[in-house]
Amino acid sequence: MSLDARLTRVMPGLSARERFLAELRAFKSGERPDLQLRRTLPPSQAVEFEDYLRLKRGVNIVLAVRIAELALLVDNLQARCAWMQSIGDLALLLWELAPLVAAKRRPAFEKVIARSSRPVDLPWDEIEKEGSWLDLAEGILRDLQANLKERWLEVLAAERVLDEAAQEVGGEDVGHPRLRAFLERSTAKLTSLASSLGVALAPLEPDALALEEIRDLLETARTSPG
Repeated sequence: MSLDARLTRVMPGLSARERFLAELRAFKSGERPDLQLRRTLPPSQAVEFEDYLRLKRGVNIVLAVRIAELALLVDNLQARCAWMQSIGDLALLLWELAPLVAAKRRPAFEKVIARSSRPVDLPWDEIEKEGSWLDLAEGILRDLQANLKERWLEVLAAERVLDEAAQEVGGEDVGHPRLRAFLERSTAKLTSLASSLGVALAPLEPDALALEEIRDLLETARTSPG
């Protein structure tokens, strides 16, 4: 008896979860699932099987979009960090170069500096200039530190919901492997940024608000018609 024939004989005895997992593995490996998995589905398993399919669609469409959004937001943090560092470096270089300018040439130096779109702090200033390049860099730094913590908790929440979805089907990831890859890259980037910005990434558990938001996204997708 051929392998296909043997599998056809076995399929009627499969549970709804086993059928779903067979389809899921084909999806994750980029293959077409065996049509017999659905053709031999008993009516008594239809509701459970459909629920698994809704979970799969919710994870790989709605949750996948959220994970991709998080990846873009993390990339944006990296870009803003590079921008902040460039601004801060330039402002500090001007601060260090200014004392090298002879006293008699300071008026000419300040005239050139005055053409800047923002005030430039100089060592001989008696009053700190508001809205300077250093002020801008410090403001960006504060925003980055707050945003980084938010993104970290959101990534943890997405990982937790993926884990919960896996538990529903016996521990196997319901999402395509690229979802975990996206989250792993985002985690690595956030860890590197935290080190650069002096941010402690604790706690290691997602907060309740971030977790509820991601769970609601998945549940809404799972219960929506279609």
